[in-house]
Amino acid sequence: MKTKRWIVGVLLAASLLAGCANLTAIYEDDQRITADADSFHMVRAFSNIVNDNFKASVGKMEGMDTIWIYEAGEAEDLDITYTIQVSSGKLKLVWIGPEGEASVIVECEGNSAMESVQDTLHVESGRNRVKIVAAEDTQFEIELSIPEGEFQSL
Repeated sequence: MKTKRWIVGVLLAASLLAGCANLTAIYEDDQRITADADSFHMVRAFSNIVNDNFKASVGKMEGMDTIWIYEAGEAEDLDITYTIQVSSGKLKLVWIGPEGEASVIVECEGNSAMESVQDTLHVESGRNRVKIVAAEDTQFEIELSIPEGEFQSL
């Protein structure tokens, strides 16, 4: 009986470690990033959405989470404004188009800040998404504004 419990414990620990390794590998895996599913581990995460503004503060994250979705009737350019403070780790915002194409909007590494950056986000006709993608142990704060679409809480 003790042997059975020990084997089950080892298998459980191995599966938990494998899951963590998979989250770490997401950062460089476009195929997983563009998938509909999100996969992440977050600690001390707070987000707030007011109209077309998204704010979040995350103590630790690894993996990816969809934060914005927009069903565009036609291709168009949208104004996007963001402020990002990364204290540790690596973070990127990734646009995902209706055909599964991906483009990095911005990428930041630990001890970096980008304040009130204004940019243009080109969206295609159909379902467009923006995901936050974080490497292992990423701590960050973000403010993001896009006048169309719908933000999703972390």
